[in-house]
Amino acid sequence: MRRPDKIPLAIRHKELFVKFLTKYSLYGAAQELLALCLHRIHCEFEAHVHPVCGEATVTKLDQIISGQIIQKVVEEYGLGAFALNHGLVLGMTYWLAERCYVRWHA
Repeated sequence: MRRPDKIPLAIRHKELFVKFLTKYSLYGAAQELLALCLHRIHCEFEAHVHPVCGEATVTKLDQIISGQIIQKVVEEYGLGAFALNHGLVLGMTYWLAERCYVRWHA
């Protein structure tokens, strides 16, 4: 699904995540938490988003991504010193998409 209007914001969120990733690159525990977050995003994306790609509207996909992925990851992993926020988790999703781990098309 082409979403050219989302590209500038997606790039900013992805860059935010890459900076976060770099900041915590030397901390083993942080890397483990990041791996768990990325795995969770991938699994939830494959379970809830990818099956409806090509059928659902952009608005519906955004609702699924926000509710089934972003919010759940922030609630589970966004506590304490490892302060994830919605923008970072969205950046993780775009980072995974750039590497073809998640797909926005059927």
